[in-house]
Amino acid sequence: MEKLANLNLNNPILAIDYYNKVHKNSQTTTFLRSGTNTSLKFIQRFNIYEVPSIFFIKRIKESLYKQDSMIRKLDNLDALSKEIKTL
Repeated sequence: MEKLANLNLNNPILAIDYYNKVHKNSQTTTFLRSGTNTSLKFIQRFNIYEVPSIFFIKRIKESLYKQDSMIRKLDNLDALSKEIKTL
């Protein structure tokens, strides 16, 4: 969680904790918690099969967001952050 909170990317990070633990937000990372029903809807909407996962979403309209990248397993944050910075 510390590494995620300290990433310095061009895009803000929205981190959703499945276990509903409280984490302190940073300048670039917002940690959210949600109930089971909301989590299941999110998992189904984006077809998430492994956790932790990472993907980009973008705003299409005021309240409509769509997936903008493939879903990838978040297993090596250091290598992934270098790759993301080059996008």
